[in-house]
Amino acid sequence: KKGFSSELFNNLVNVRHTHPEIQGPKLLDWDVEQGWYKEERIYGRPLNRISSSFAREKTFDAAKNSLSLLYQKTYVKEPSVNWLLMRQQTIGRLIQQLPDIYESNIRIQIINLTSYLVEKINASLGESGCVTFPVALTHGDFQPGNIFVPEDMSDESVYLIDWEYAALRCTWYDAMVFNLQTRFPSGMADRAIAWLGNNAFQNETLRWSSGNILGQVPSYLILYCFL
Repeated sequence: KKGFSSELFNNLVNVRHTHPEIQGPKLLDWDVEQGWYKEERIYGRPLNRISSSFAREKTFDAAKNSLSLLYQKTYVKEPSVNWLLMRQQTIGRLIQQLPDIYESNIRIQIINLTSYLVEKINASLGESGCVTFPVALTHGDFQPGNIFVPEDMSDESVYLIDWEYAALRCTWYDAMVFNLQTRFPSGMADRAIAWLGNNAFQNETLRWSSGNILGQVPSYLILYCFL
C-alpha cells in the first residue's frame, strides 16, 4: 500500500482485525508501522460485472445481511447533539487536509453548506422531537465495485472489500450510498430529490439497514443527516 494514507490504512486493518466475522478476504498478517498487510486471495468479480441477475440478487442480499449483522453488533443510540458535534469536527478536520488545489472559496462553500445542513437538522429535530440517532459501524463505500460475487458460491456468498472508510455513522448511511449512487456525483441532487418523492424507494433503501426508521425519523431528516 505504498503512498496510501496511513490513517485509512490503519483504519482498514483495525476494522478487519476487530471484526473477523466480516465476509471478505481473511486478514492473515500486518504491520501498520511499515504499511503492509497480507490477506487471503479470493476469486470473484464485482457485482456490476455479473450478467446473471440471480447471482447479483443472491450476492447483494448476502451483502446486506452481512452489514445488518455488523450493525446489530456495533449499534448504539447517539444523542443528536453529540452526533452533530462529531460530524462538524470531522468535516472541519477533513477540510484542513484538502490539497492546495482546493482554494479558499471552495473551502468556505463546504463550511457554509455544513452550517446550513446543521441548521436544517436542528430545526427538523425540534419539529420531530427526535433526540437520538441509531449509529453503528458502517462500510463507508458500499457500492457494486466493493461487493464481490465469489467464483464458487458454495464456499462463500459474498466478499465485501475496501474497508478503509469504515466508521460509526447513522445506520442508513451504506444504504443511501448504494441507492443514491454517490460514487457518481453527476446527477446526485436529482437522485436525492427523486428519493424524497418516492415512498417505495425510501422503504427499499432503509428497510434492511434501519428497520422501521421511517416511522420514527422523517425522510428529509434522514437525507440531511446522510449529506
